[in-house]
Amino acid sequence: LNLKLVRSDLRITLLENGRAIEEHLMKGLYKVYQYKYPDSPAPNITLPIQLDANGVVVFGKAQATFQAIERVEDARTQMTSQKMVSKKVSLDDTVVYKGAAP
Repeated sequence: LNLKLVRSDLRITLLENGRAIEEHLMKGLYKVYQYKYPDSPAPNITLPIQLDANGVVVFGKAQATFQAIERVEDARTQMTSQKMVSKKVSLDDTVVYKGAAP
């Protein structure tokens, strides 16, 4: 599988009256999943979206939360155990403007 032409892991398109006015290209999700947390189930993606005082849509910083297995050593008993921990990763966001709002 060759993904050299894929520019993002996740794409969000903002529409106004059925017309695309901007796209947000999120990067880094696949790389982190593939190399850092390969045994993790699919991550939860959080993307805050708000309206500012002028009614303009504002996208916040996208984050992926992975459930990773971490090894924990108990110094007293010299035993090693595993536990599930949440790891948050910020995604890179590139905005592509498609045109003016109608």
